[in-house]
Amino acid sequence: MTFKKLHSRTHSENGSILVSAVLFMALAAVFLTGVASLVKTQVEQLNQVQNSYEVRSMINIAEKVLTRSENERKSAQNGIITFNEGSVEWSRVNEQVYRLKGRLNNGHELVKERSIQKKMIKEQDLTDSDEIVEIP
Repeated sequence: MTFKKLHSRTHSENGSILVSAVLFMALAAVFLTGVASLVKTQVEQLNQVQNSYEVRSMINIAEKVLTRSENERKSAQNGIITFNEGSVEWSRVNEQVYRLKGRLNNGHELVKERSIQKKMIKEQDLTDSDEIVEIP
């Protein structure tokens, strides 16, 4: 009689292993899907930050070029400065304000208005300030 009880017990447990395995696989699939979507979101955010840094760097370099090339800036109302990753279009809004529009090759854009003023450099008379000092 003990044989029948033992046999009936193992026969009812065979189905529970299948249910446990299916539940485990479903939970693992939900967990892995959540992790994959989290990683995807983080990668997209990293790409946006990288694009922002690249376009801001291009605009900063274009500002330096405009500041240093005063003669070209005065003669032209607008222009384009090209880079490996994109370009910066600049246009004059008024006498000292310029609009810089940076665009990457992948379509990311940033527009910035910048006031570029003439830098005044004082030249000192070096002959008056030079001193010769001899060390014994």
